[in-house]
Amino acid sequence: MARQYGASTATTADDVAAAFDQLAHFGAGESVLVAGSLYLAGEVLAANDEPPD
Repeated sequence: MARQYGASTATTADDVAAAFDQLAHFGAGESVLVAGSLYLAGEVLAANDEPPD
């Protein structure tokens, strides 16, 4: 689905740490879609030192 909307790379990760490792591999500036629960989105923000308000 991501490629259908113009994303050149689409991948999944087993956990937040693995996703950040993949982001480091692809380089900064990539768009990221977090698909899942609000809990997951909060975990991603916290792992990126951007806790939700």
